[in-house]
Amino acid sequence: MVYVKLFFYFCLLGYSIFSGNFPVAATVVAVLAISDFLLSRYMKKYVSGFLMALLVFSFVAWVLIPVLNLTGTEQYFVLFGVLYLAVVSALLIPSQNVGMTPVAMGHVDGMRCTKILDASILMDGRIVDIVETGFLDGTIVVPRFVMKQIQRIHETGKELKQQRAEHALELIRKLQNMKSIQFRICELDFSGEKDVDQRMIALAKKLKGKIVTNDYTLNRVASLEEIEVLNINELANALKPVALPGERISIHIIKKGKEEDQGVGYLDDGTMVVIDGGENFIGKRVQATITSVLQNPAGKMIFGTVNDNDETE
Repeated sequence: MVYVKLFFYFCLLGYSIFSGNFPVAATVVAVLAISDFLLSRYMKKYVSGFLMALLVFSFVAWVLIPVLNLTGTEQYFVLFGVLYLAVVSALLIPSQNVGMTPVAMGHVDGMRCTKILDASILMDGRIVDIVETGFLDGTIVVPRFVMKQIQRIHETGKELKQQRAEHALELIRKLQNMKSIQFRICELDFSGEKDVDQRMIALAKKLKGKIVTNDYTLNRVASLEEIEVLNINELANALKPVALPGERISIHIIKKGKEEDQGVGYLDDGTMVVIDGGENFIGKRVQATITSVLQNPAGKMIFGTVNDNDETE
């Protein structure tokens, strides 16, 4: 659209050169260009883009025609240019419903695959790796109020959380520089909602987007509001190898379990394994047989028993 506008300006200048009215046309181009820039930059919310553009450019024409004493063809040429630039400017002005930076997201097609990141997913640290694999496409959005939340944690939180927050801010910079996605920072705040989770839900409704989070509470509340949630922990659990009763595993027992004679170890993917008869093998690797697998919202737990006939390491 910018090139179309420039083409129109050059046509106006060309016409003025051949007609001998170069000073008049140059003045018209300058005034229209300045008003066009101011309109696009300072468009007010909740006003139709086309209506605002038409009113502004009509006012410019109303001032220019008598001041420059334009008559005949020149007058109609300016009026045509006013209508033309109003239409083009309206197409370039962002929608009033979406406060996005640095590039506007006013088109519906750009909103269909919007993923909104909360503080928990940014501080988790895995989001960049997931985006690089291509599992998250469309537009990635980080609300400004989430960035402020992370900044407050960085300034006032405990040392470990401060490190997490600093890493989260660095991840935002990495996301901004990634070419494989469209990254936006959303300026909509919904300050009427004091709770950050409620702001996230209000923003997801406004953008018709999906929330990407690791927060269990936000996950549940958003689901009740019929907002689609992408939970990275659920994704990680889904990607863990399937363990079936009767299979044999090698596990390093690292501590005592809750029940008597139980030992606890962990698989490489972090899955907790509770072994009956494993208490006597703390600090050793044993061969065990899986007896059951428990899946709960916090993750997966595997239960098994020590194979008495196998040697320990």
